[in-house]
Amino acid sequence: MTAVSQNPLHRIPMHARNSVTFARTITLLSVAGLVLLGIAGCGMPGATSDPETGTSSPEMGTSTAALSTDQCSFFAVNGKVDLCHKTCSSKHPYSRIRVSENACRNAHAKHPGDYVTSTDPNSSLFDPKCKGGGCVPQGAPCDASLPCCDGLTCASGACTPACTLTDLELLALPNGWKATGTCGQFKLFVYDTSNNLLNPGVGTGLSIPLVPGAYAFNLQGDGFDNNGGSGEVPPTLTLFTSCGNAVDLVQGSSVSIGGFAVTVTSFSAARDGDTVSPCAEGPNGADDIAGSVVLTVTAP
Repeated sequence: MTAVSQNPLHRIPMHARNSVTFARTITLLSVAGLVLLGIAGCGMPGATSDPETGTSSPEMGTSTAALSTDQCSFFAVNGKVDLCHKTCSSKHPYSRIRVSENACRNAHAKHPGDYVTSTDPNSSLFDPKCKGGGCVPQGAPCDASLPCCDGLTCASGACTPACTLTDLELLALPNGWKATGTCGQFKLFVYDTSNNLLNPGVGTGLSIPLVPGAYAFNLQGDGFDNNGGSGEVPPTLTLFTSCGNAVDLVQGSSVSIGGFAVTVTSFSAARDGDTVSPCAEGPNGADDIAGSVVLTVTAP
């Protein structure tokens, strides 16, 4: 009696067996590839593992957020956008690619770590090797994927010139005494919380970019007119910035400067007698004032 083979291939003519075996092999390899991609997350949003080492791949700078669709449109040239694409490899964490604007908007804007770049040496985005050396120029859409260039800040979705705090002034009426941050008859010395003088020298003011954060200062006034008294009105604060001035501020005041909200979180000032100051004004025989101020800058 002839034994019946249990191998289904034995029922297929020899000339057809090779094609069946090949198809099975391709199917198995495809499944294995999909499994590996699923495990490693290569090319998928949020992927961090490295299939070569099994370890987490490092992030370049702070570029962990996805770029915005606005950047895809803004930086498109003839319908194409140059990108640094985040990979899964720790040896080659980024690859430079050129994609269509649609692909940038629909795929790469959803991929954490991708950011716009340029191969033009004259562009602020110039970063041909994807080392994180580019920056977003003035007027361009900004997000967390790339910083704005020096002197700019991300305000209302675009890189704009950072407002700079150039001077402070204390003013109290009706007795008419005041102090400003430039040396003269009325002088306000501005210190940081470590008592470092921030406006040294005659005629110098401040140069502090007002980007989101808290700014604490100690104040020392010198050379006030000796016409004050116990009934004197508490002083108000004036901010001088490169984007405009804000006057008559007291504790709790909030103003908009350069697209940011600036709040006087804390403010106090009072006469403290005759305190020697670093301003070269000769004998110091006038009343002085001491105080402090905390400014909080927040995005709108």
